[in-house]
Amino acid sequence: MTTEEKLKRFRELCIEDEKKRVNKVLGEYEEGLLKSFEEHKKDALRRQEEELSEEREKALRDMRSEISDRLQDLKKKAGARNEELKEKLFSEVKERLGAFRKTDAYAKLLERELKEIEEAAGGESCELFFDCDEDPELRSRMEAGLPENLRVRVSAESFLGGTMAVISSKNIVIDNSFLTKLIREKNGFSF
Repeated sequence: MTTEEKLKRFRELCIEDEKKRVNKVLGEYEEGLLKSFEEHKKDALRRQEEELSEEREKALRDMRSEISDRLQDLKKKAGARNEELKEKLFSEVKERLGAFRKTDAYAKLLERELKEIEEAAGGESCELFFDCDEDPELRSRMEAGLPENLRVRVSAESFLGGTMAVISSKNIVIDNSFLTKLIREKNGFSF
């Protein structure tokens, strides 16, 4: 082999060797870039998922807050409507009590209550109160059969009917007034 052929052969071997080295370096570089790209892609996806999760949580919080506000508003409206209906109902009850006070059943109720008061007094002195706007004729009829230990008084304020009594010696107050019963029912009433 001539020198020229040897140089040519050497040159080819060097070029081949350099091509292999360049290909190896390029392969490693490409592999590094691919790894870097995959890591970057994973990192970007993770950040995107975190942002999406944060947005979802914020949207849920906002939605819950709005639902809570609307529920509060609805509860207020329902409460106001319940109070309105309650007032209307007890206004009607009050009217019916007024109508009931004009019946014989009311007179019989008063007679029963007076007997109970008389038994509770047991001969002790007792102040018996009638409603200020009680029918004078009915009141006279009720007073007629009472024993002397029961002193009759007319209340300064209306208690919507019924009776009230105070037995001082026994520290007893008997309140059978319709007003007290109506207030008790109204306070305990709910739809």
